[in-house]
Amino acid sequence: MRLIDLNIWGGKLSNDLEEFISRNRQTTDIFCFQEVLDEAAGALSEGFVSPGAVPDIYLKLCHMLPDFTSLLSDTYTSHNLRLAIFFKRGLKLAGSGEIGLCAKRPVEFRGRTSLISSILQWAEFDLSGRRLTIANVHGLFTPDKLDNPDRIEQSEKIVRFLNRREGAKILCGDLNVDIATKSIGILDGSLQNLIREYNVATTRNWHTPAEVPKFADYVFVSKDVNVEKFEAMQDDVSDHLPLSIRFS
Repeated sequence: MRLIDLNIWGGKLSNDLEEFISRNRQTTDIFCFQEVLDEAAGALSEGFVSPGAVPDIYLKLCHMLPDFTSLLSDTYTSHNLRLAIFFKRGLKLAGSGEIGLCAKRPVEFRGRTSLISSILQWAEFDLSGRRLTIANVHGLFTPDKLDNPDRIEQSEKIVRFLNRREGAKILCGDLNVDIATKSIGILDGSLQNLIREYNVATTRNWHTPAEVPKFADYVFVSKDVNVEKFEAMQDDVSDHLPLSIRFS
C-alpha cells in the first residue's frame, strides 16, 4: 500500500497540486491532507491563510480523486482550516472520527489575531481481518516550532489515543514542531520516526522563509508496519514537501 501526506497550503498552488495528484492517484491508496478549505462549510477569514488560497479546494480535491472516498474534519481554526483523508474505494472502513488535541487559543500572525487549535483525524481500516489506524494531524501553530505546554499535551494525547487502538498505526501530518524537541521525543518513545530514520534533511521548500525551521511534517509508524519505501518528495505543490510511504 501507499500513503501520501501533504499540507496543501490552502490549495494556493492548485494547478500544480492537481497535476501532482493526477500523476500519483493510481499508485496511492490513501491521501492525508492538512489546511483544507471547504467554502460550503464556512466562509474563509482573511489574514492567516496565504493569499491565493482556494476556498473550495475540498470540492476540487473530490473531483481530482473520483475513485476515492473522503472524510472531512471539523474546522480547528477561526479561518476554517480542516483535515481530509481520501482513501481508495474498495478499502473497508471500520471506523473514523476526530479528537481535539488542544483548546483554541489566540495566535498573532501577519498582524492579525486568529483562534487556533489542533485536532487528530483518524480512520480505521479492516485489511483482511487486520486493523490499520491512520491518524492525520495538524499540530498547534505558533510562529516558532518549539516546545510549549500545549504542544507537550498534544503529543501526550496522540500517544494515549494510539495506544488504545488495536493493530497497526500510521501517524502523519504537519505537527508544527521542530524535530529537536521534547514534543517529538514523546512520539519517538512509542513509534518509529521515519523523518529521523531516513535522515530527511527538511520537509519544507523554497516557498518557506529562511528563518522558519526545516521540519514540520512527519510520518510515524508502529512496529508492525513494514516500511518498503519512504521519501520526502521534491514536487513543488505547497510550501511543504509531500511525504510518501509504501508499506505492508
